[in-house]
Amino acid sequence: MVVPLWADVSPPVLEQKGETLFEDYTGNIRVFEVGDENLTTGVKMTAPDGTVNEMKRLGDPRSFE
Repeated sequence: MVVPLWADVSPPVLEQKGETLFEDYTGNIRVFEVGDENLTTGVKMTAPDGTVNEMKRLGDPRSFE
């Protein structure tokens, strides 16, 4: 499964490990927050070294705001 992220780079190819849990080829784990209508509202990424990054969508999930 390929999950596009809202960024200015090519989205990584993610392997699904659970309902909202995905892993990329470098070992980064991503857990997606899913809101109303099954739209992604945020993602928490944990790197193999333990570094955690969180991204939240601030506007309407259907817009680029």
